[in-house]
Amino acid sequence: MSEESLTKSAEELKCKFQVAIKLHHTTQRKIATYCGTNEFQFSRAISGDPSKRSKEIRKQAAAILGIEI
Repeated sequence: MSEESLTKSAEELKCKFQVAIKLHHTTQRKIATYCGTNEFQFSRAISGDPSKRSKEIRKQAAAILGIEI
């Protein structure tokens, strides 16, 4: 993938999580706690960080929020 499409993909992912968090009337802090992490790591994960731990956090958060990634 090109740099531009990766950036667009990461932005779409973050937006999807933010909308789901608002629809569930919760906060990133609460979802991060449910995923067993802190806000900083959670924010990095939903922003598209490619690390293994971030991928795990995204999977857990998506399951909690009921969204597909």
